[in-house]
Amino acid sequence: MKKYFLSFFIGWIFFSFSNERNVFSENTVFSSDVIASHQELNLTQEERDWLASHKKVIVGGEVDWAPFDFVDESGRYQGIANEYLKVIGKKLGVEVEMVTGPSWDTLLNMLRDRKIDMLPAIYHSKEREEYLAYTRPYIRLTEYIFTKENETSISTIEDLFGKKLAVVKGFTIEAELRSRFPKINLVLSPTIEDALKNVVLHKADAFIGDITSTSFVLKKYFILGIDPKVAAPFGEPSVHMGVRKDWPVFLGIIDKVLASVSSRQHDEIRDLFVGFAKDNIHDKNKLSKGDEKFEYAFNIGGEPTISIIEDRDGFLWFGSIFNGMVRYDGTSTKNIRAGPGTLSNDFVTQLLEDK
Repeated sequence: MKKYFLSFFIGWIFFSFSNERNVFSENTVFSSDVIASHQELNLTQEERDWLASHKKVIVGGEVDWAPFDFVDESGRYQGIANEYLKVIGKKLGVEVEMVTGPSWDTLLNMLRDRKIDMLPAIYHSKEREEYLAYTRPYIRLTEYIFTKENETSISTIEDLFGKKLAVVKGFTIEAELRSRFPKINLVLSPTIEDALKNVVLHKADAFIGDITSTSFVLKKYFILGIDPKVAAPFGEPSVHMGVRKDWPVFLGIIDKVLASVSSRQHDEIRDLFVGFAKDNIHDKNKLSKGDEKFEYAFNIGGEPTISIIEDRDGFLWFGSIFNGMVRYDGTSTKNIRAGPGTLSNDFVTQLLEDK
C-alpha cells in the first residue's frame, strides 16, 4: 500500500501484484487548495460533512478494458477513467484506494456486497440499479459486431441466430442479448482478449464490443484477421461511474466534479489514449516538411490512427478505424479507401510490408 497526498501530488498508481491495493491519501484536515475546490464546486454543508467523515473511497479497477479502465504491462492502473479519478481526488481531497486484479464480474459482486465503494467506468443497466447508482455519463461509445475478415454470412444481429457469440461475462451486453436475442448462443469470456481469441480459434463466430477498446486490444495483442462488420443494434452506450446505492450524497458530489470538467479537459484526457498511436513514431521531429499533413494523418477523417508502418522506400502508412489508410511521402498524403482492387474494408488494424 502506497500513500500520496492528492491535494499536492497526483501520480500514477503503482502496484506489484494482481490484487494489490494502492492508495492516494489526504489529511483529514483539508488543505487550503482542497477547501477552495469545495467552494468552487458549491458543495453543501451536508456534502462537506460527508467528505469529512468518509476519509477513504475504495475503487475497483478493471484489468483489460483499455483505453478506459485497465492495467498496463508494468502493472500500473491506467486509462481514461483513471484520469478522471485523479481530477476527483485532487478536487475533493479524499483518500482513493484502488483494487485491481479481480474479473469484471467479480468486481460487480464486490460492489454489490459493499467490499468496494465505486466502479470508475461502467455502462448503464437497469438491473444494476438494485445495488448501485450512476453518475452523469462522461463518454459515449459505439458497439460493433466483430467477425473473421473472411466471414460473409454475418451482416446483421439476426444472422447470429443459432451461432456462437463471444461476450465478456458481466458486461451489460450479456443480459441484453439473453433478453432480446435468446436464439444466439453466448460464449462467455473473462476478458476482451479471451473473447477475441475465441473468434480466432473458431470457438465463436463473432464478438460484440465497443470499437475503441476492441481496436486497442487487437493492436496490443497483435490479433489479426478480425474486422467490425456492422454496428450492434443497441444505440450508443454511455460510460458512467457507479457508486454504491447507499451513498447518494457521494454520488451528488461526483456529479458536481464531472460537471466542473471543461470541454478542453475532457478532450485532453481522451487524447492521452485515443491518440496512443503517436507513441509508435520515434523520429517524428526529423520531418521538416508538410508538418500539417503529417499531423492530419494521425486523425484520418476524424478517426484515430491505430496502425503505422514505414516501408522500404521511406513512405509512412497509417491505418485508421473507419477511413482506410493514408500514405505520407514527407510532403503530401494520399488516402486509400475500400473499393475494387484496393481494400476489402476501411478498418485497418495492422500494416505489414511484403519482403
